[in-house]
Amino acid sequence: MSKYIEIKWQGSAGQGVVTAAAVLAEVLAGEGKYVQAFPEFIAQKQRPSILAFNRLSDTPIKTHSGVNRAGTLVLMDVRQLLTANVKKNLKENADFIINTTYTPEFIKEKLNLSEENKIYTLDANTIAQEEIGRPIPNIPLMAVVLNSMDLVSMDCFRHRLKELLSLKLSPELAASNIVTVERALNEVKEYEP
Repeated sequence: MSKYIEIKWQGSAGQGVVTAAAVLAEVLAGEGKYVQAFPEFIAQKQRPSILAFNRLSDTPIKTHSGVNRAGTLVLMDVRQLLTANVKKNLKENADFIINTTYTPEFIKEKLNLSEENKIYTLDANTIAQEEIGRPIPNIPLMAVVLNSMDLVSMDCFRHRLKELLSLKLSPELAASNIVTVERALNEVKEYEP
């Protein structure tokens, strides 16, 4: 891992944006990574955006400022493609992981992205609704983040996630969330130039 990796999570209230950054930090910290997770709330007239950020490293992180050039965007609310500047605070060659039924090719065209941008799309709302009974896309999208970045093995992620969720959820609901991970890995679509 280079100096550090930065991730921007963006969505709306109730989608688990802040929780996603926090759980990702807990998973990676349990694997010996240095991690920061912090939220940012933005008021907008139409639909408020909720942002959260992660900063990840193999060495201690001495930076304690906001994220200005994230290498990955995880967009939980595809409606924000129309109402929010989703490309703000991103590197030009950033990866995009988007909760949507749209194809990666459509997202590439809509956001005018280059061939350098990796684009992953996943209908995480449907997966979560069918498996846990609520359209909270954070866990399926987190699985795509970790798998695309190859930060920890997916077996390690499943094990650590189950431990963390078991502290807060019923055993059945924790197990259902693990099923969302499997479905996410099987159903994600990636842009291939």
